[in-house]
Amino acid sequence: MAENNKKKEQIKTILDLFNKKESISAKELKKNCNIEERQLKYYLQAIRDEHHINIEYNKKINEYVKKDNAKGNLIDSLYITNKEITAFENAISTLKSLKDLPLFSDLSELFDKLKDTIQFRYQSQTKEIIEFENVPLIKGTDLIMPIWERIKEEKVIEIRYKKFDDKEENYVLHPYQLKEYQNRWYVIGLENSKNDLRILALDRIEEITNSWDVKYIKNTTDLKKIFYHSFGLYLNTKQQTEKIILEFSSKRAKYLKTQAFHPQQSETKRILKDDENGLTIQFDLKINDELIMKLASFGSDVKIISPQNLQTKLKQYLEPVIKMYQ
Repeated sequence: MAENNKKKEQIKTILDLFNKKESISAKELKKNCNIEERQLKYYLQAIRDEHHINIEYNKKINEYVKKDNAKGNLIDSLYITNKEITAFENAISTLKSLKDLPLFSDLSELFDKLKDTIQFRYQSQTKEIIEFENVPLIKGTDLIMPIWERIKEEKVIEIRYKKFDDKEENYVLHPYQLKEYQNRWYVIGLENSKNDLRILALDRIEEITNSWDVKYIKNTTDLKKIFYHSFGLYLNTKQQTEKIILEFSSKRAKYLKTQAFHPQQSETKRILKDDENGLTIQFDLKINDELIMKLASFGSDVKIISPQNLQTKLKQYLEPVIKMYQ
């Protein structure tokens, strides 16, 4: 691993040098990389093989030069605008932010090669202007690939699951979908014993094995439709949706117009009022704990117009908090 990283660093140094100069002597290359002649030839060959860039020795000037390779390489033959280069680099940065996930781990080195190649060919000096949130990987991400394969192959799985109270339960699950929510991963599927949908957090799964004796049941439920009427990652097929009317303050309304309270907000018909006094929206949602906690976090910036049972639930949630400070 250390040797591979050293190789990447040396190749990057060589490519960076050729970004600045059209031709470079062997002495200068060896000095900048702190390597011998044999190692220099090895790295130049790696650049030819892995990056498809020909850097050859020109005896007339006694220096290495980048050879025009447009006919032999599709990338070189394309005309790419500065705008497209920037867009491509941003796409690479976005992909690299996912490289630690099991599904993308094999592409990590490819991302590095693409970035180095595009910077070399088009002399781009893009700064690290965009920085993505660096969320540490949590327990369970190693299960993404095994579960994904079983979904694709339509295999039933047995799950040994430990809840937050350390109580263990076993589930036989027909897996349908992997879903990421607030930097945690979940598997959604049909629980065999109850014949109903269930969500299980991957970081709570202790073990998964194949269940060979149970025939896989294909999904017939529109999961998108279910989550459309849910707040957060909430799954209750038996619970009815309710018409919820919320009135947001003018201050909060400005934030909601840039980051919606819920995807339903994008439907114009749901906006009941939008003026200098605030924003009133009607939602069709299933009331759950996460919705109540979100409303509580808004404090006086939101007022529940209806239904009354949601008002009551919010009051009950806030009463113990208020008592703590009395």
